[in-house]
Amino acid sequence: MSQNPRQSVWRGGYPLWLVSDTAFELTSALVGFVIPLLALMVTDDPALAGIIGGVGLAVRVVASLVGGVLADRHSRVLLMVLGALVGLLLAAVFTALTVGQWLTFSTLLALNVGFAVRNGLFGAPNQAALKDVVPDSALGRAQAANQGRDAVIGLGGAPLGGLLLGIGAPVVGVAMILCQAVAAASASVLSRRVAPFVAPERAPDSRFLRELSDGFRWVFSRPDLKGSLVVSTLVNLGFNASIITIIYSLQQAGSSPATIGLVSGGLGVGMLLGRRSRRSWCRGSGQAGSASAGLY
Repeated sequence: MSQNPRQSVWRGGYPLWLVSDTAFELTSALVGFVIPLLALMVTDDPALAGIIGGVGLAVRVVASLVGGVLADRHSRVLLMVLGALVGLLLAAVFTALTVGQWLTFSTLLALNVGFAVRNGLFGAPNQAALKDVVPDSALGRAQAANQGRDAVIGLGGAPLGGLLLGIGAPVVGVAMILCQAVAAASASVLSRRVAPFVAPERAPDSRFLRELSDGFRWVFSRPDLKGSLVVSTLVNLGFNASIITIIYSLQQAGSSPATIGLVSGGLGVGMLLGRRSRRSWCRGSGQAGSASAGLY
């Protein structure tokens, strides 16, 4: 009796997808660190910098909802190409503004909103495209590799952004342009290697907003998902607020961007180690028969 060989994740289009998505996520990490810090440096007002960050976050949440529907309706790989091109344009505008020293509260707010729309609209299709690139038997291993990649970017994005910003804001823009050029090129090659997109069948009265509302109803009809959504939102808001407060305090105290980036990266390492320790404790509690282990 013959056995099917284990399919490798690294065959086919996965390496191209990984390069494109990594460049996408690295640009997002640089934007998320650099623009709020630049806003604080330009305005010297934590409240104004907080407005820029808060508006960007709200816009990204709304855009992500739209991006999820787009990922179901259109070719995800072609959306990857479009997202990279939009990111390339925004990175070029950012670089031009920094070279011309035209950074103000208004221009930084507009840039942050632009990147938030781009990240929200095209982030979901990027992740969903993985299912079109790797076989089902290798999808779990590919997702595990992506989680490791995301952790590295999450920890290294702030120190890298601080280092580049310490050299000069235009250097950050050049780095983002290079990332988006790589993302666009690799996604373009990938689009020629995947099967053509076939839109799923829909009811004749299917509409964009109806699909969006159906998704909301499904999520909030599940008590387990509804509870975890509320808890995770509150926890993440608390963590992010504390990190932003520390970063703003360091900048107001005169710390360099490189120092702020290293501190931010160190905070990320601490949170990652804390999560790993909690998981280990929960596994140990479960093996010991602790009645509270089921809460985790």
